[in-house]
Amino acid sequence: MVASLLAVAACNKTEPAAQDVAEAQKKLVTAVKLDLAQARVELEATAADRMTKLDAKLVELDQKTDEVKAKLALMADRTETNWDAFKTDVVTSWDLLAKDVDAAIK
Repeated sequence: MVASLLAVAACNKTEPAAQDVAEAQKKLVTAVKLDLAQARVELEATAADRMTKLDAKLVELDQKTDEVKAKLALMADRTETNWDAFKTDVVTSWDLLAKDVDAAIK
């Protein structure tokens, strides 16, 4: 905006009035402040949305952890006959949970 006033003045071969330049600068500063305010609002909304999604993933991870803990709580009920299947299930569950945790912290 300041540049356009200066360009007009140059075409007219006259100097822009100091008051016009000051007013143009104020308008430019106001526009920049409004742009920054809008950028803050947009970033805040984006951050809130991402935080909500992250919280949901953390809840899901907690649920998976609880499921594996529940399987371990049943260990005493396992017999020699079903021990290998139980052990495989628990180890697989822990491996999947560990992958989920590793992926979450990368």
